[in-house]
Amino acid sequence: MTRRKVGACVPCHTRKVACDAQQRGTPCSRCEKKGLTGLCMPAARSASDAKRLHQQKVAPELDLETSEQGGQTGTDIGVNDGAFEKPVAIMKEHYKDYNPYVLLGEAFGKPRRLGLVSPEYPNDMLALEREMSLVDSADKEYMQQKRIYNMPAKHISDELVSLFYEHVYIHFPILDRPHFQSSYHQSTCSTFLLYSLYAATIPYASAQLIQDLGFVTAQAAQGEFFCRAKVLHGLGCELSELALLQGTILLCSFTHFLDQTKDFRFWKCNAIRLAVQMGLRSREICNVLTQSMTRLYRRMWWTVIQLDVSSVISGLEPVRFIRDEETDTPIIATEDFDEAAGVVRSDIPAITSDQKQFFVLKCQLAQLG
Repeated sequence: MTRRKVGACVPCHTRKVACDAQQRGTPCSRCEKKGLTGLCMPAARSASDAKRLHQQKVAPELDLETSEQGGQTGTDIGVNDGAFEKPVAIMKEHYKDYNPYVLLGEAFGKPRRLGLVSPEYPNDMLALEREMSLVDSADKEYMQQKRIYNMPAKHISDELVSLFYEHVYIHFPILDRPHFQSSYHQSTCSTFLLYSLYAATIPYASAQLIQDLGFVTAQAAQGEFFCRAKVLHGLGCELSELALLQGTILLCSFTHFLDQTKDFRFWKCNAIRLAVQMGLRSREICNVLTQSMTRLYRRMWWTVIQLDVSSVISGLEPVRFIRDEETDTPIIATEDFDEAAGVVRSDIPAITSDQKQFFVLKCQLAQLG
C-alpha cells in the first residue's frame, strides 16, 4: 500500500513557515538546518498514524523519562557555518494539545504537559553568537546588509532602556526587570526583544537622542528598529517563546502601519497565539513556575487581554480574539508587581503604588469589555 505523504512538521506548523517535509520527508530542510531533527514530526496525524510512526521512527529518539513539569532533552541547535560553533541547548517541552508527542506520552502513561516550549542556552552565550548560529551564510549576508547588529552605543541604549522603564513599562509590564537587566548588561539579551523595546520607546525620546542615534526624525528611527526586529523574527533567530511573546507585545503596543502585511494587527495576533500556546490563560501553569515567573506570566496575560479589548473598543477589530470563558487566569493584583526577592538594582526604578493600582484598574476595566 502506498504510504501517505506527510504535511508540515510540528516546528514549521507552529511557526507558520513553509515546510518541505511533504516533498523530502522528515526531517525537513528547515529543521535539519536548525538542528531540530528530533522534533521534526508531522503536525497532524490520526491515532493509527501516530502509532505506526512510533513503531518505525520516533520511539528510539524520544526520551520519555520526564517529570510532571516536562522533560529535558539535549538538542544541538544551529549549524557549523562560518566562525560560530554549534551551541548546545536544553529544550524544555510542554505540549498541551493533541499531537504525536501527547499520543505517545499517553500510550506510555505519561502526564500531559502544559503549552510551553522554550530552549535554554548556556548563560554565558552572547546573543550575537546564539542568533547567528541559527541562520545560514545567505541569511547572515542579508542580516549584514540590513545592519542588524549595528547596535546603538551603550550609553544611548542605556538611555532608551531608562525611558522604557519611565514611560512604557507601567502600560506593558512584560519584563522580569532584574533578569532583563542582568542579561542586557551581559549582552545575552534577545536582540529581537531589544529592538522591539527600542521601537516602543522611540516616541518618548528627545530630539537630541534621536540625532545621537543617527536619525533625523523619530519616525525614521522607529521604522528602522521595527524593520530589524521584523528581520530577526522572520529568520527565526529567536527560539525562546518568552522573548518572542515579550517582543511581539511591544511591537503591537503602538498603532502602526510600518509594514503593509505586518502591522500592529499581525503582532497582536501573534502575541495572543503565543500567550495561549504557552498556557498563560490557565491557572494550571502556576503549578510548574516559580513565584516570580508566575507573576510575570500573569502580568503578560492581562497585558494581552487589554490589547485584545482596546483594539475592539477603538474600532480596529470587529470582535475579540480571546473568549473569557476559555481562561481562568486570576485577575492581577498589586502584589504581582513584586519582583525577585532580595534583588535590588540601582538601574531599575521603583514602581509606585499608584502606578501598580493604575494597571490593576485597567485590567478590571478590560474584564467589562
